[in-house]
Amino acid sequence: MFRPSRPRSTTSPLRGITQSMMTYAAGNKDYYPGLNSKGEVLDISVEHRYWELLDNNAFTGEYIISPAETKNIWTTGQITSDNYSYSMLELDGDIGKKPDAGRGEEWRLGINTQAVIMSDRNSGTDAHSGVQSIYPGSSSSLGSWFGAIGRNDGSVAYESTHLVDTQYGKTGPVHIDDNLFEAAGADDAYMIYTGE
Repeated sequence: MFRPSRPRSTTSPLRGITQSMMTYAAGNKDYYPGLNSKGEVLDISVEHRYWELLDNNAFTGEYIISPAETKNIWTTGQITSDNYSYSMLELDGDIGKKPDAGRGEEWRLGINTQAVIMSDRNSGTDAHSGVQSIYPGSSSSLGSWFGAIGRNDGSVAYESTHLVDTQYGKTGPVHIDDNLFEAAGADDAYMIYTGE
């Protein structure tokens, strides 16, 4: 199997964003952006969650743009997918209520080394044969994804595939080779690039 070489600066920006989320959570009773201090949903869209971090001066707009992409740096107003490069964990839930169990249990400070909460995005057409990395090169052809992932314990790692071992929720099963970009249920990873 071909293993792509690690792109330059793959993990550094994602590590900074993940650390900023942890700092944010420390002042929000351990909950990441999008949830209030009671763990209830404020807004689950990716754009709003980035806005909360930017509005709290966690970092500047260029920080959420991958070195592999050219995007518009956010300065003020509404955030769109033209302003950021990284995917966040999908959350299910209604405004004013706690997010659904599984993935929703991991959108807070924790020590779960198998809960992926952020990743480089999939720029392909689907989560299977159409998956694709944003990084240039022969290894980023359609059907092949590689990039950085951030986990709930604050660790960030480079992965050469979009199929990684995950676990969501205290009693959720361990999923071997879980597809980061498709969810069969609330216990599966599901990194979404835009919206909710």
